[in-house]
Amino acid sequence: MGRRLDMMRHPVRAAQQGISLIITLIAMVAILLIGIAMVRVVDFSGLMTRNLAFRESGIHLSDVGLQYGLSALGNISSANLDVANKASCTANSATFANCYYPVDLDTDDDGVPDNLDWSTVDAISVSNSSGYTVKFIIERLCTGTLGTAVTDKAGKCQYAIPSSGGTTTLGGSKKIGSTVFSGLSSSNSIYYRVTSRAEGPGSSLSMSQTILTR
Repeated sequence: MGRRLDMMRHPVRAAQQGISLIITLIAMVAILLIGIAMVRVVDFSGLMTRNLAFRESGIHLSDVGLQYGLSALGNISSANLDVANKASCTANSATFANCYYPVDLDTDDDGVPDNLDWSTVDAISVSNSSGYTVKFIIERLCTGTLGTAVTDKAGKCQYAIPSSGGTTTLGGSKKIGSTVFSGLSSSNSIYYRVTSRAEGPGSSLSMSQTILTR
């Protein structure tokens, strides 16, 4: 009788041992999945930190590009401002091809030129810009067709409105030839838009714009 009871107990013990093994395996899988999730969280946090660092560096360098554009606009000769095609312009004793446009280009919803092939624009040399490429372009805010000279500046260009009897501006803009002005005078300054682009590691891309008058 006792022997028969022992024989009946053995299958129960085997079943219990099998259940314990399954529970252990499930626990190990759960721990493994938690570990993988933690690693992914750490990797994602590191990636975000790196991307933010790239973005901050790109924004700084794009601002440097705007300064180059400011210098370049001041160095373009008056004759080259009206050329029919794209002109070279000079900044800090270096010449950059295809950086000046006598008419404004088509832009996207963010105001960034969307029909411009940036590969045709020469990069500028900026100190401490390892891994980044900085470029800029200047557009004269005049409507027209690229390749055709703008002869009607009074009707096609945007300008700064001067205050009465002086050369300071009121901060607004209106097309020359409107009911306010009869034509372009020495106190009117045409608007120019400078767009700077900094492309860096991790496919980071930063762009800045400013409006200047001349």
